[in-house]
Amino acid sequence: MTEKFYTTTEAAAMLRVDPLTIREYIASGKLPATKPAGKWLIPQESVNNFLQSDAALTDQEWAVMRLLQTDKSSLTVKTISGATGIPESSARKILAKLAKLNRITIARSRHNCYLYRVRKARK
Repeated sequence: MTEKFYTTTEAAAMLRVDPLTIREYIASGKLPATKPAGKWLIPQESVNNFLQSDAALTDQEWAVMRLLQTDKSSLTVKTISGATGIPESSARKILAKLAKLNRITIARSRHNCYLYRVRKARK
């Protein structure tokens, strides 16, 4: 029986991230892959393991990411909580996880509140 492999584009679709993020995961060792003929191939088992890991996002975390991706400005916890229906305490935990995973950036405004936005992909 042969093992199934995914391209970076296919793996990105399964993990709901950009293909550049998949390459970053490969480079950092978070997602094991091989490059036999100049093209990254990710084993199905690696994708499945990643989906079961802490790095995979829950539905609530994806709701926050989608909101941040569609809104071009920075958002506060209160705005994110109101738009997604997630309690503020849970929204803070989600934002902390997304920041730890390097998915979003956090800045402090002149009014002393934190602003969140999606991290731009490196070129």
